[in-house]
Amino acid sequence: DTDANIVFSATPVVRSIGGGRNQSAENMLAFELGWRARFDPRVTLDATGYFNRYRDLFAFVWPDPGPPPIVVNRINAMDGDAYGMELAAGWEVFPSWRLRANYTLQSLDLHGLPGSAMDIRSFEDNTPTHQFGLRSSVNITKDVDFDLFARFADNVTNAGAYWTTDARIAWRPCGSCE
Repeated sequence: DTDANIVFSATPVVRSIGGGRNQSAENMLAFELGWRARFDPRVTLDATGYFNRYRDLFAFVWPDPGPPPIVVNRINAMDGDAYGMELAAGWEVFPSWRLRANYTLQSLDLHGLPGSAMDIRSFEDNTPTHQFGLRSSVNITKDVDFDLFARFADNVTNAGAYWTTDARIAWRPCGSCE
């Protein structure tokens, strides 16, 4: 266990971010309850609810501005809860083509520990409340797959609501590599 320091050079201020030997591990206690149904050999539906309790989360604590260098400490400065639910459905259109959709509703409730000057709201505001995803997976041949992904997230302060899309082509030249 050693200290970690990252130094940023910017004129005229040098900032240092450091950890220490007095940090403890982050802790999480998780509860999850789920249900899965197969209505047909090709159609599934999942529903899950969860509650996670976090303790001793790492956070960066910025001191009051002063003369350089400014030292930013990483300490166990947050506790909080995350809770929500997820719904997912899958459909095997053909043996070589599968569709999957999912929706997640989540909430994050964090608390800075007494004496810390944490901007907890920025963590909460950058956690999407609603997320939605679609995935299409096709086995073009026994060795080649093609996947398309589309994801939506809302309630993200720095980015607003947004969509992302990804495509994946996978080739397996032998059984153990892709």
